[in-house]
Amino acid sequence: MKRYGVFCLLFINSVFLFARETKWYEGSIVLKSKEVLPGEILVEPEYDLVLHRVNNKVDVYPAHRIQSVYFYDEEANINRRFISLKEQGLFTHHQLMEVVISGEVSIYRKQKVFITNTPSDAEGYYYFIGHQNHLIDLFRFRTQVYPHLLKASRNVLSVFMRENNLNPNSSANAITIITFYNNLQLNAHNDIVAK
Repeated sequence: MKRYGVFCLLFINSVFLFARETKWYEGSIVLKSKEVLPGEILVEPEYDLVLHRVNNKVDVYPAHRIQSVYFYDEEANINRRFISLKEQGLFTHHQLMEVVISGEVSIYRKQKVFITNTPSDAEGYYYFIGHQNHLIDLFRFRTQVYPHLLKASRNVLSVFMRENNLNPNSSANAITIITFYNNLQLNAHNDIVAK
């Protein structure tokens, strides 16, 4: 009976996966072994899988074998990058996350499971912060990340926030604050290198 239940769940997942319109992109996969695989890419972040197609031959790569995935999304006019992040807990789990902001403090997102193909940026994704080797929900920015950024920026960040009327409790403002902080850190690093 258990086998029948598992088969039914796999069948239903397959139906949902292939029932919606699939869009392939020209791009490449970088495996953990550093091997680069160019070809057509289909990212399935909700299943933590990437499908790779060359000459109508499709290979499936789970997140634990992937380092990163790159492709150009013509419809959105953006270069997209996904990385595989290892999550430690009771079990080790790898998941694919899209990189939104890369820097000392990074922002990642993972698409919510939707029936529609084009979810909005605000409502269709879960957002996370990558900070000091931890993955933190964006809603915890104010309590877990913001105090560290204020201390490291030596009041420059608080002046920027006051001048722009930013609230660290707002997710949109948190992304603006992180972008400013990363640019501040990058400029400080470039000044040190120039000297």
